[in-house]
Amino acid sequence: MKIAFFEVQEWERPFLEKGLADYDVQLFNETLNETSVDQVKDFEVISVFIYSNLNKNIIDKLTKARLIATRSTGFDTLTFKPARAEHSSLQCASLRRVTVAEHTFALILSLSRMIHDSYRELEWETLPAKEFEALI
Repeated sequence: MKIAFFEVQEWERPFLEKGLADYDVQLFNETLNETSVDQVKDFEVISVFIYSNLNKNIIDKLTKARLIATRSTGFDTLTFKPARAEHSSLQCASLRRVTVAEHTFALILSLSRMIHDSYRELEWETLPAKEFEALI
């Protein structure tokens, strides 16, 4: 199976090369675009990050692609409705707005309860543990 990764950072390379050693993997620093798509038109799996713009022209050139995966939490890099849905699969992670709101609220609570400051004082042993228990 031929797999192409675009927009790969240096720290990702060892992980991808080791984890996918049994496959024919090509790692690219650049984005997937109108010129770079010709290098991977016979690949079965394509993985992009946030700067690759997956438009209809690019997808149409990926005739052998069975899976196109985004390594992002959204699909705003897609500028069209997938035309070849019956032949391939397009995957992206999802990030729910509720999750973002929950995290924001947790940060607000952490600030208001001074949790980070308390943790730091416990770590540096400037606040005795008994006094910390009283604060809770």
